[in-house]
Amino acid sequence: MGPILQFIRPHDVFDAKTLTVLSDAFDKAIASLQDHGQRPIVRETMAIRILDLAAKGERDPDRLYRAALGSLGTRL
Repeated sequence: MGPILQFIRPHDVFDAKTLTVLSDAFDKAIASLQDHGQRPIVRETMAIRILDLAAKGERDPDRLYRAALGSLGTRL
């Protein structure tokens, strides 16, 4: 599991498989910014977008990844 776990909220309940998908999408989004020194708010914004979509049932890693970048106004 990756750094997205630090953003999991008390009401977020995901199984291990889903956490892996969320973590992979988050890590991919961070890596695609090509700047490993992002401000904490950037990471938090992307993580929250991923978690919000996952809470609504989204499990597609590509959609989660695109949504994370979209939360920053980044277009693919």
